[in-house]
Order: sequence, then structure tokens, then C-alpha cells
Amino acid sequence: VCGERKGLGTGSTVWDGGQILLKFIEHKFGRGGLKGKSVVDLGSGTGAVGLVAAVLGADRVTLTDQKQVLHLATENALSCAKAVGDPELHKRVKVAEYSWGEDARHLGAPFDVVLVADCIVPKLYPMAPLVDALKRVSSSKSLIWICYDHRCNSEVDPRVKFRELCEEAGFSFKIIPRSEWHPDFVLEDCYMWELKKLSDSEEGRGAPDGKSS
Repeated sequence: VCGERKGLGTGSTVWDGGQILLKFIEHKFGRGGLKGKSVVDLGSGTGAVGLVAAVLGADRVTLTDQKQVLHLATENALSCAKAVGDPELHKRVKVAEYSWGEDARHLGAPFDVVLVADCIVPKLYPMAPLVDALKRVSSSKSLIWICYDHRCNSEVDPRVKFRELCEEAGFSFKIIPRSEWHPDFVLEDCYMWELKKLSDSEEGRGAPDGKSS
């Protein structure tokens, strides 16, 4: 992975899951379809997924990742604004360092829409902190969309384990059928899930000993 060789982890590449998720929201909403919404992209890397949300009219988009890759999202936000001819776009985009599971109120949580792509990689990143982060950035009114690119794991099936963790944390878990994806962006090894938080008891707050990931 070129990003890993450069010391940027997996965040310097737009992986298959990111492409599928960004085309999913484009297909679902269209230009202006996210007007009035606040959006957070967890583990945003290049920022591609969240920036599409900005292009679709979201009032506020927050791109989060680790410090070493934030410059990619910042640069891409400026480039995106120029490319779509909207000089104000990057002003609606905030790039912020965030470690999964920490207090998320400084990000502006809770958000109307939560986007996650290519972040479920158990050999690199524990899944539990990601689920904790989902609790911090969402409310019971939030829509959470996750795209997972399946990778074989001899110890655990990430699809099963992640669902278990989400349901234990108080989320409903729906598999989005491929018929609802963008027709030109469908891969058999990728999965789209929609989560809804069942209560707001953990909204925004971090655990007292919040661990980073």
C-alpha cells in the first residue's frame, strides 16, 4: 500500500469502499440533496467521501483522521472548491484530528449524517473504538452509512463481529441491498450498512479514560 510506505497509513488512498460510499450518497441525494445537513466523515483520509457531501450541499462537513494525514483533506478541500466552481465550499468544510472513542463535542457532534468507509480493518485498527466513536458523533436522528470492503481474517469475520459490537452498543443494523447503490459502483466483496442509534444516552461524550485508535 503506497500510503503505508509513505508513513501515512491507509489514509492516502481512496479505496474501493470510499468510491462506493461517495457514489452511493451522490446517487441517493443528488446536487443540493444534503442542504441543511451536518456531516462527519470518520477516518476520512483524503477527504473524498466527505467532500462529495459538501458538493451535494451539506451546510457543515467535518473530515476527521489522524494528524499525519490531515493535510491531504485540507488540500483536497481547496482543490474541490476550485474544481466545482464554488469558492465558498471549503469554508463549509472543517478538517480535524480525532481519535476514535474520544469526546467528540469539539467536532460539533452530534451530526445529521455519519459516513465511514474502509475503516473496518481488524488487523490494523480495533473495531470497538470505531463503534464507540459512532456513539459519540451521532444522535437517534442521525443516519449512519458504512461501506466495508471485506478482507479475510482467520480469527474473526469482521462482518459478524462489527454487527455484534454495533448492536451491543445500541444501534439498529440494516444491510443496504446493492439495488440501492450507484449501478456503476457495485463490488461483490463490498457491503453497505445503515445504522441508527436507538437512544441518545452517550451523545457526544467521551469515556473518562477514552482510548485512541
